[in-house]
Order: sequence, then C-alpha cells, then structure tokens
Amino acid sequence: MTAITAVLAGIGAFLTGLWTMVLETIESGIGIFWDGTALTVIGALALMGLAIGLIKLGMGFIRGFFVR
Repeated sequence: MTAITAVLAGIGAFLTGLWTMVLETIESGIGIFWDGTALTVIGALALMGLAIGLIKLGMGFIRGFFVR
C-alpha cells in the first residue's frame, strides 16, 4: 500500500508541476499582448488580425451556401 501511495504522490507532483509550467508560460505570453492596463501594439494588431480572420471565415462560410 505504501508503494501505491508513493506512486500516486509522484504522479500528483508531476501533474502539479506540469500545470504550474503551463500557467507560467501562458502568463508570460500574455505580457506580449497586454501590459496590465492596455493592449500593446502587438496585442492590438493581433486582435485586429483575429477579427479580420473571423470575418473572412464567416464570409466564406456564408458564400459556401450560395455556390452550387
């Protein structure tokens, strides 16, 4: 029973460390787009690019209804 507990504790520590690494990576990446009070230039351009891409995707989807 002690071995199972040790294995489960090891798996738990690994998953906790992995989750912490993922969160720290995301939080450090957010700094590129957001400085804490406003969007950065790269953040504004990325947001505009995302909006244009979604509009283009939607227009292509709607256009697909009318072709053939």
